[in-house]
Amino acid sequence: MRDLNLSQSIARGNDGNFKRIYKLTLEFEDCEDMEQKLGIRFQNLCKAFTDRFVPKLMDLALKDLRKAAE
Repeated sequence: MRDLNLSQSIARGNDGNFKRIYKLTLEFEDCEDMEQKLGIRFQNLCKAFTDRFVPKLMDLALKDLRKAAE
């Protein structure tokens, strides 16, 4: 089972402003098999994903939002 879920919501922050919140979930059935095939620990894969992919995804999402607001 490999699953990818992306959802968004809007919430009011402590400062009173509304913020868009994105939630990205990755699920893998057999992490040990994946670790063997990729030669990397699952924790390291998750860290690389959050350090590299998520910021780029957020940058693209914000660019799209700005473009839509024009």
